[in-house]
Amino acid sequence: MKAKEIFKTILGGGVVILAAVLVSLRILGFELFTVMSGSMAPTFQVGDLVYTKPKEEYNVGETITFLADAKTVVTHRVIEVIDETDETGRTLRFYRTQGDANDEADGNLVYSGNVIGEARLRIPYLGFLAQFIQQPPGAYVAVAFCTVMAVIVLTPEKKGERFVYQNNSKKGELWIKRYQKRRL
Repeated sequence: MKAKEIFKTILGGGVVILAAVLVSLRILGFELFTVMSGSMAPTFQVGDLVYTKPKEEYNVGETITFLADAKTVVTHRVIEVIDETDETGRTLRFYRTQGDANDEADGNLVYSGNVIGEARLRIPYLGFLAQFIQQPPGAYVAVAFCTVMAVIVLTPEKKGERFVYQNNSKKGELWIKRYQKRRL
């Protein structure tokens, strides 16, 4: 097996395995988010891709991803679980959260209905790529890259005649020898 074929096999296999893992995580109910600040360092670094999965209850010490407002998603650690009763007698659950790198708890409590899920898995630096390909220039680059990789992996190697140049030094002439390429 030649180096180019080995490269194509490894590249193709790696892309298929990565795609299978990422798609299977989505099928299993995980949502992904990119870490945009250092508030959870060293647990999560800026640029990490975080996979979050919903569950029924969250406990002190668990890291949750939640909607802080209509446009802001935050991943912080639960430091306190608070149950309150509203005027109708219904029990409402809230979480007090804090980033691992922060000295103080977050200013607002998180209503349980705003929790997206528990952060269960992180992939370092892949969030940078995810953010890049979600914007138009990055999306174009991603499509072009995938197209080029598909062409490289799927293009069969050409079979056919090759030419070898030989120098006949006695007569000072350049001879062309024709041969059929053989596969080993």
